[in-house]
Amino acid sequence: AMIGTIEYRMAGETRPAANTTPESLDVMRLAAELERAGGRYLTMEVSSHALHQQRVAGIDFDVAIFTNLTQDHLDYHLTMEEYFSAKKILFDHLKPDATAVVNIDDRWGKKLYDGLSTKKYSYGCSPDADVAAADIHLTMNATSFSIVHNGQRTPVESRFTGRFNVYNILAAFSAGL
Repeated sequence: AMIGTIEYRMAGETRPAANTTPESLDVMRLAAELERAGGRYLTMEVSSHALHQQRVAGIDFDVAIFTNLTQDHLDYHLTMEEYFSAKKILFDHLKPDATAVVNIDDRWGKKLYDGLSTKKYSYGCSPDADVAAADIHLTMNATSFSIVHNGQRTPVESRFTGRFNVYNILAAFSAGL
């Protein structure tokens, strides 16, 4: 199943999303529905609002990804430090065997990564990242690059365009590790 900004997908059914992250009881209902349908995995976009409002409190995440922090929600959080603190809640409450996946090209991501004590992978365009992008070529119709991890290169070609999609692909690859 998948819960995200645009839609929720559950057991082959697509539903419109009312919120990026539903209210806590709705999240639990969706998870129970998934389990009854025989599903075992749930991918969820967790908003800073949801973290601040404790909508995912008590959920044991296996993997958490930090993409970036921009000024998108300063109407709610007021300062970047408050916004960061809200995003950090997810990582502060990871179970001991969970993995954090963090974009270290983002200065807030780097700050988060440096303070983590859990298993973690860094990703980014920086060669210092555990999972790095190299040889990036962006066009109007496609993106190509290599993922560099443990000295090996994996070529990637995608119809998703824009540098932010390079980061999204790196995050997905890292979560897969």
